[in-house]
Amino acid sequence: MKRSFIFLLMATAIVATMIASSPKREFRGVWLTSVYGIDWPSVSGTSAEIVKAQQDELDVYLDRFKELRLTTVCFQVRSLADALYHSNREPWASVTTGRRGVDPGWDPLEYVIEGCHRRGLECYAWINPFRWSAGTDYNTELDRRFKEQGLLLTYDKYTVFNPALPQVRAHIIEVCREIIANYNLDGILFDDYFYPNRIPENGTAADATLFSRSGEEKIGQWRRDNINYMVTEIYDLIQQMRPEMRFGIGPAGVAGKAETSARKYGVEPCPVTAADWQWNEIYSDPLAWLADGTIDFISPQLYWPTTHSKAPYQPLTQWWSNIAAAFGRHYYASHSLSFVIDNDTPQSWEEVARQIELNRQYAIPGSSPGSCFFSAKPLLGNVGNHLRDNVFDTPALPPAVTWKATPRYDAVSGLRATRDVVTWQPMAPARPGSIVRYSVYLLPPGVKADGDIPGEYFQGLSYSPSFALNERPGRGWKVAVAVVDGYGIEHTPAILNL
Repeated sequence: MKRSFIFLLMATAIVATMIASSPKREFRGVWLTSVYGIDWPSVSGTSAEIVKAQQDELDVYLDRFKELRLTTVCFQVRSLADALYHSNREPWASVTTGRRGVDPGWDPLEYVIEGCHRRGLECYAWINPFRWSAGTDYNTELDRRFKEQGLLLTYDKYTVFNPALPQVRAHIIEVCREIIANYNLDGILFDDYFYPNRIPENGTAADATLFSRSGEEKIGQWRRDNINYMVTEIYDLIQQMRPEMRFGIGPAGVAGKAETSARKYGVEPCPVTAADWQWNEIYSDPLAWLADGTIDFISPQLYWPTTHSKAPYQPLTQWWSNIAAAFGRHYYASHSLSFVIDNDTPQSWEEVARQIELNRQYAIPGSSPGSCFFSAKPLLGNVGNHLRDNVFDTPALPPAVTWKATPRYDAVSGLRATRDVVTWQPMAPARPGSIVRYSVYLLPPGVKADGDIPGEYFQGLSYSPSFALNERPGRGWKVAVAVVDGYGIEHTPAILNL
């Protein structure tokens, strides 16, 4: 599928007139990382004391995310073909108990979802679709079954589920089906691990026989197609089960170069000198997912500063914003905070803030900017304080999906206020499993509540029919409450004069 790049040229001209300000709608996410205990947990075991410590750690993170006015927590629940949730298909992850396959006695995903929603935060399940091992030979009953069935593909020290096998794609689909069916999630996010890095393209490759049987001409494109088939099947699954859930992928940060895929999709090449290494090293083609409409958002890992010589942040975020908009999807940049750990200075904090402002500056009119931070731990410190005080100074609504058919909701009823707590009657979901949230506004005298209420009066998002206002209202003020569906669409507000 090819698209004219005229849309991008028009968008760039419009962007030049925009002011980078704190927007009403913005994706503010975080990659809450569990693999190897990078962010969580810091201790493992099965005792009641350790379980309590692990849960307390999660609460510290979630409280902090709310304080920072983030919108979305992307919790890593499947990093090595394992589970931080009750699963009949894959073994328990080892990070909680210290041993793969051992039930920790509680459900971390359920705990995080409930904690997020209680704080007005979205919760996405972060899933690595293919990675099985980075060198360890796992031997639980389920892992032995994967090996016996021939589902795995190894190169060097890395082993993945073989993307070429229909049985593998069926397994990944069932893993996602289990999660979607059993958990009240707002979205699913895949990361950037696909084929083992630099797996050979000749007859020595472990998948060479499968390729020769495929009838395809080029092994590289065959591998990319295998990934694309899986992405399409997951997207279709979500549309069948819970279409209001968001589905996105966080690929490597450089794609669509002149020598790789720009011409194929009819777009301007990515304007940096860094290579599109993912094209022929892990066989990732992010433009295919955008062109095919099989993701709702793209979150490329732009892990370089604005001063980088080969992949400077500014042209990358501008290009990705234009590309996603040309294909009618959202773009939320993923930012690395690792440099802040070693250089925790005002200059480092301001670098992160500068990148967020660039996202806002180059956001295409009609879409929303967005950022997703890797990883969570640095946000507990000074860089988080800097973002809270200087960049995320007001709460934000998550971006709205406008390319799908959305339900219609009436205004809520029974709106009441007692001191600074507002309550109303819960709204029934439009269909079983639909996501229903509520936006809450506090309006001073003279501010109208019709149309799109300005974001400066937004108090926050609520998953329950009650909300504690962030400030005590004065005489003549009004409260407005509106249903926000899973697509992020805000419906007609109910108004209460205080």
